[in-house]
Amino acid sequence: MSEDGVDRELFYQRVNELLLNKPAPNTFLLTAAKYTRLIQQVKEAQTKVKKYPADYRRVKRYNIISTPQGERLVMANSFGKKNPQLFVRLEEIYDIIREYHLKMNHAGRTRLMYAIKPKYKNITTGIVMLYLSLCKGCKNKVIRRKKTIKISDNEENDDESNEVVSKIDLEPDPLEADENDDESDYELQGNIEENTKIYPELYSRGQMDILDVTTVVGETYKYLMVYRNLVTKFIHLKPLKTISIDESVDALLEIFLVFGAPNILQSKNGINVTKQVCRRMYLAFPDIKVVSGEASQNKNDFTGQSNDDILKMLRDWYKQNSSLKWYQGVKYVQYLLNNTFNEQIRRTPSESVFGYNPKRGIATFMTKNEYDHLVTEIDLKTALEEKESGKNSEQLLLEESIIPSCSFIKLEAETIDGENAIDDKDNV
Repeated sequence: MSEDGVDRELFYQRVNELLLNKPAPNTFLLTAAKYTRLIQQVKEAQTKVKKYPADYRRVKRYNIISTPQGERLVMANSFGKKNPQLFVRLEEIYDIIREYHLKMNHAGRTRLMYAIKPKYKNITTGIVMLYLSLCKGCKNKVIRRKKTIKISDNEENDDESNEVVSKIDLEPDPLEADENDDESDYELQGNIEENTKIYPELYSRGQMDILDVTTVVGETYKYLMVYRNLVTKFIHLKPLKTISIDESVDALLEIFLVFGAPNILQSKNGINVTKQVCRRMYLAFPDIKVVSGEASQNKNDFTGQSNDDILKMLRDWYKQNSSLKWYQGVKYVQYLLNNTFNEQIRRTPSESVFGYNPKRGIATFMTKNEYDHLVTEIDLKTALEEKESGKNSEQLLLEESIIPSCSFIKLEAETIDGENAIDDKDNV
């Protein structure tokens, strides 16, 4: 990496780690997919007759302009101005900060934000500080400053002749490259420098627990492996026949080769178990290297998703499906765990990993009454046509059940005539 900028891959790696460790989702950093989806949502919100609260929020906050690069989001209150504040995609942020940083000769946080903020809305101070912390040029830059030191023999009378001016070479804080930053900025940046010594790589952590599920003689699977990604809260459940290291390694590799491996593996079964698992995994597949660590003692990591909670969910499923084997319900319990809202990450684990919950076929966009009778593609096409015309099966059924008003009038007249006839008969 050259000293005139920051390595792009390293920058985005740190950004992703920063996002994953946030307790709530960051609504300012928009990926390309989220950016496109938001433009579509704003368009729909602007044209809707009946708006929901989310639609009002989008209309109040965003507007859309056409540029040579396509449609872009801008702040609604800056729309129509000469230079509206632009929302940019996450993939564009690196190039924007780098351009300003180099053009301004490795400017520090204050000057950079002063130049960037009027034009771009969602480039935050935190992201700029992250970029500056990775800049080699800023770390190697030496600022020469004049420092005046007064030396006086008499405290009451300080003569000008006693003033000594000395020049001191100062190496700036890695996050600081501005000569005009005030002292409070220096203090803040010094604290950030200390905090960056907590390595983010240590937060990449997974936990593997092996649970004894059944003692039934002749049962194929007797154990359950629970693997948790402690950052995304995503849970994998794997039934095991034995508690051998080899079978555990095979189960973990099935996960790691698709979802990726953590840096540290921990287990409530003890660090001796994870040491053997990590060593055997490296021998089986040297492209993956994981080290063992002590199990986390933070109970909040497993609220509502502890090993006991998982076994209870599995037991409830088995009671409802007693004709099946317990291990056949593992995939359904895993689905429920990963699609339940998690208070710590403010989203579901599936949304944390994939950006959305799993699609459920046509059940994603239709109610049970609408899709329950559908069998073939032709049935689906007919239902979509009815839905588009505004007359679905429920509406048609309702229309058929409504009795015309003339029927009520006729029925009422017949009732009145009948009652009169009965009265006349009584009078006779």
